[in-house]
Amino acid sequence: MRKHRYTYHTALCALLLSLILIFSACSASGAPHALIYRQLAPSYQGNSGEMIRAEHFTPAPGISPVSSVISQFNSASSDISLKTPMNEAAYILGYSQSDSHLRLRVSEGYMLLRGMERTIADGCAVLTFCSLDGVDSVSIYCGDTLLLSSKTAADYYILDHSTIS
Repeated sequence: MRKHRYTYHTALCALLLSLILIFSACSASGAPHALIYRQLAPSYQGNSGEMIRAEHFTPAPGISPVSSVISQFNSASSDISLKTPMNEAAYILGYSQSDSHLRLRVSEGYMLLRGMERTIADGCAVLTFCSLDGVDSVSIYCGDTLLLSSKTAADYYILDHSTIS
């Protein structure tokens, strides 16, 4: 019994050490990461008032993190409880960056978003892109038309986000 207990503890310690090494190697790799904010599907909203939720995303290597996040943001989520915050006619076309400010160029369909639908789309875009290192504020344009002036993540934090998984 004593030998079995020693083997069990040794195996457990080895497993924990392996996990620590794996996680520290992942975080030390310097790989960019982002949170993609999406609208919570109505059937999953419940009584909490939660309307958006973030999912973790690691941008593809070899292309700019912003371009990779744009592609992911425009795509459907694999999580059935989350939906893209924009309709199929509204999507992000591209961007330009000056220091820590990101200027998003969107399709004309984005101008058709109104009310809460527009508010959710704006908030999800700002929170998503501000989750990238080096991006502190976001504005949204369609052509030369300003649709959303410079906003930061702090402009949209109205709830406790400490529980983001």
